[in-house]
Amino acid sequence: MNHEKSKLYLLSFFIPACLFPVLFVPSALCRIVSAVVLAIATGVILVLIKKRSIPSIHHRQVTGLLAVFAVVYGIITYTAGVWVGFYRNTSLTGEAFLRYILPAAVIIVATELLRSVLLAQSSTVVSAAAYVIGIFADLALAQGLSNISGITQFMDVVGLALFPAITSGILYHHLAKRYGPVSSIVYRLLLTLPTMLLPIIPAIPEVITSFVLVLLPLAVRVFIDLLYEKKEKNATKRAGKLSYIGLATTFFCLASIVMLISGQFTYKLLVIATPSMTGSLNVGDAVVYEEYDGEIVKEGDIVVFTKDDKTMVVHRVIDVQNLNGNVYYTTKGDANETSDSGYITAADLRGVVRFKLSHVGNTSLWLRELFS
Repeated sequence: MNHEKSKLYLLSFFIPACLFPVLFVPSALCRIVSAVVLAIATGVILVLIKKRSIPSIHHRQVTGLLAVFAVVYGIITYTAGVWVGFYRNTSLTGEAFLRYILPAAVIIVATELLRSVLLAQSSTVVSAAAYVIGIFADLALAQGLSNISGITQFMDVVGLALFPAITSGILYHHLAKRYGPVSSIVYRLLLTLPTMLLPIIPAIPEVITSFVLVLLPLAVRVFIDLLYEKKEKNATKRAGKLSYIGLATTFFCLASIVMLISGQFTYKLLVIATPSMTGSLNVGDAVVYEEYDGEIVKEGDIVVFTKDDKTMVVHRVIDVQNLNGNVYYTTKGDANETSDSGYITAADLRGVVRFKLSHVGNTSLWLRELFS
């Protein structure tokens, strides 16, 4: 192994090794420390590793197209805020600029310069290191991992930072290899900084935001391929068509899941966590229920209702009484020996179960058990 490769492999290992512990620095400092580490690493890489040119005749067009994508995404996001509402951005201060906005910009620019230099070396090991560095950098942008203290925080990091980082890395790797770092830098800055600089932020549910952030890079990658990547062989064309079909299928499945778990649509999903309905609904099953909208609920229906205005319960209706124009429901878990105490009314009902998905919720329950 020559001296140039030795330096390259050493740096490819050393940079992620230095960046990973930074993710556990308190969130108030995580971006700042990560920005410093990445800036230093980028300077070292640019000095010690020879930069190979990346030939591309479309880099200007791709950069412009990505800028348009980012602007359109921002317009759509803020237009959605008309329906879901906005909340005030409290980070528009000089201190916040130095602690959050400037480090975010440094992280983005440094990461893409690093990625471009490393990927230009045509090494599988170095390419993998660049991908890992990109994921760590995105986690740092989300202010690291130090705040994970329970299942809720863990799922937020996975859904809002880790999964989007994984799919974004696919796009950024492709851009770095084919078009250089400028296109990625422009796209990422336009995508990230407006929400930090504008006075209001759309209050879009996090599960929908996560879904969009996971699928958007893949959709952009496909669109760029269709426009600028020439496929000379029929086999490659067929493989490309299959990949697009697979992407469309994945998009449809994920969209369906998001619609169910977001709580923003008519049909919703709930995981069974107790054995009170064992036999009909077992622990770890998930039920899809239709939001209650005043329709008639019959004896024998399985309903979702709230208890004490907070606990969600899934039990069967065993009796319906209409007294003085008011309807009262008696419920019972199929595996319970006695019915639930008291009655529930239409005000307590949240939905009627339409079907179940066996064992779908086991992973969710396992994670909750792990963190509790």
